[in-house]
Amino acid sequence: MSKRYFSFCAALVAVSGISSASSAAPFKVFMISSTAVDHLQMSATARMVLPQMGMMNDFTIDATTDSTLVSDANLAKYDVFLMMHRAPFEIEVSQRAALENFIKSGKGWVGVHAAGLIIPSAFTGRNLPDWPLYNDLIGHVTYVGHPMLQMGTAIMEDRMHPATKNMPATFQIRDEWYEFSGNPRANVRVLGKADESTYRQNKPQGDHPMIWTIDKYPRVIYTAIGHDASDWQNPAFNILIRDMLLWAAGRLDAAADGGTDAMDGASDGSSDAPSITGGGGDANADAGSSGGAAGGNGGTGGQSLDAAADAAGGAGGGAAGSGGGSGGRATGGASGSGGAGATSGDGCSCRVGKESDVVQWPFLALIGLGLAVRRRRRGGPPATLLGLFLALAVLGGSACGGGSSAPPVGPTDSGVDRSAAMDTGPSPEVSGDDAARDAGDKDTPSGTSDGMPGTDTPPSADVPAAVDTGSDATLPKLNVLAIGQLTENGQPEIHAPFVMAAKPWLAQLATETGMTITHVESPNAITDAMLANVNVILQLNYKPFGWNATAQAAFEKYITEGKGGWVGLHHAGLYGPVVSPMTWPWFFNFFGMINWKAYIATFAQATVRVEDTAHPLFKGVPATFVVTTEEWYTWDKNPRPNVKVLANVDETTYMPNSTIKMGGDHPVIWSNDTVKAKNVYIFMGHHPNLFQNTAWTTLFRNAIFWAGTPK
Repeated sequence: MSKRYFSFCAALVAVSGISSASSAAPFKVFMISSTAVDHLQMSATARMVLPQMGMMNDFTIDATTDSTLVSDANLAKYDVFLMMHRAPFEIEVSQRAALENFIKSGKGWVGVHAAGLIIPSAFTGRNLPDWPLYNDLIGHVTYVGHPMLQMGTAIMEDRMHPATKNMPATFQIRDEWYEFSGNPRANVRVLGKADESTYRQNKPQGDHPMIWTIDKYPRVIYTAIGHDASDWQNPAFNILIRDMLLWAAGRLDAAADGGTDAMDGASDGSSDAPSITGGGGDANADAGSSGGAAGGNGGTGGQSLDAAADAAGGAGGGAAGSGGGSGGRATGGASGSGGAGATSGDGCSCRVGKESDVVQWPFLALIGLGLAVRRRRRGGPPATLLGLFLALAVLGGSACGGGSSAPPVGPTDSGVDRSAAMDTGPSPEVSGDDAARDAGDKDTPSGTSDGMPGTDTPPSADVPAAVDTGSDATLPKLNVLAIGQLTENGQPEIHAPFVMAAKPWLAQLATETGMTITHVESPNAITDAMLANVNVILQLNYKPFGWNATAQAAFEKYITEGKGGWVGLHHAGLYGPVVSPMTWPWFFNFFGMINWKAYIATFAQATVRVEDTAHPLFKGVPATFVVTTEEWYTWDKNPRPNVKVLANVDETTYMPNSTIKMGGDHPVIWSNDTVKAKNVYIFMGHHPNLFQNTAWTTLFRNAIFWAGTPK
């Protein structure tokens, strides 16, 4: 177990005995979260943590991803509207009035992180009208991007406000540190800001507000902090969210004395600060359609409003749990393949995401111990029994044979995009020209793999073993040139997370097979001499219009003369006038005489169908397999007449559905047999969770060795 996990548990135990905020009747929170894959794990963890918090702070929470519930009739039941990573462009125009009426009536609105994503329609693909009230909420600034996910320091500059009175003066947290088009300070009351000296910025803001209220509306508060699911391990973040909710509900006004009870005072039960979390809630959940775990949460009357898995169809992390409670029952949850699942109701370990970085089921045992003592003092036997049950389930050694993790539920196409670029999901995949880079790092049979400074290199322990498609002793000892761009114009390239996941996987493959892999960030150092001893060019990302003339000529000669093979993934096919006026006629013909047209910016799950099952690429690959998180590029026409199509995607399986389709026949893997070199384009290659998809990794491994063997 990680140090993070123990520190989180310790934090929860420390606050579990703090007194409740109020003796008034519980208030109700309506939480709507996003179905964007890069926010699912944070939202799924919130579904688990917030009901526990509510039990100790006299509120219930109903969670959903269904924006149709944003109506006057439904919202009349609630006191606080919580936008947990739900972006404003994910609220339909027809539903805006209901939210406006809710806020104008004096009820509370709490926005977290992606709730501040006011971005141009060109990025969202939706031509939505301006929303004046929402512009007020976000201080009349727009989102312009963020640096990489990294640790930094937040400064609480206003600790007299009830929502921040319990916060420390500063706290460290892992975040994306959203950057905006301007400074909102003139339009808002700033409570907290980023200390830009503590992290690497993309576009320095100087004065950088991150948490604020809006005087125009009495119960509105926003925090740009809150991207990562691991934030729930941070006591300061828990206190911030708790007190934002309590203040938005009107429960903290009387306590606005400027004190700092929760963080600076003793946590021995004498403080008047509300408790961060409690235990309990009867929680069951339905697994997502692609497997993974689904997060369901209870609480005192709280429930999930989703009838089954979230619309994202299993992409992202979730948690499943079961247990007694004081009334709440979740009938659905955020589906996910990102989190390892658990059996429901047998006391086994359940976790959200990887053990090293997200909340795990055993922490409920520690909450339970505090809850048992806390509720017993208040004379609540059901909660006492619940607390003891949760504690004994894990600490008594009955949890899956003494603390072992439960097996995943469904396929393990998991992995969480924890990089900077992913939160810009709706953003176009193309930015300006980049300078030529040649990192020159190699993955040799010794298994070395070096990451870039300041980036999130996946730990080697999380790298799945390459699928064995034959005796490694019979495989050729290949020299592979891998092109994988990590930065562009000084910021992370949008596919950098995929490249960073590929590096350790390729390093392991090199160890297993004796191949040598040389990594470069750009193809623009490629020459005939450089390619003389290369068996395979592996294009992990990098758009074709970015190649310089020398590299183009060397690549053309390499392919047409059959000097080696080529495996291109995903972004390698981003060619056409829609993305760049630059042309490469040879590549246009080689690629199938098609131009890139569009993509599903918010991702969709779909089923890939193998057409040529006898092809060496598909040895050990099932005839159909699911990819949970992909953009499914479309083209101006079908490449089939000009290439040999090996596999297609079944557009009827898109989940959620999309209008962005080829219209039936949608090739996703193909080869051009008119050239001497073996070559294959595999469209799937955007998300790092592909390295947890056995069908895809088998295909990828096969492709490398097939392309590296001469015709």
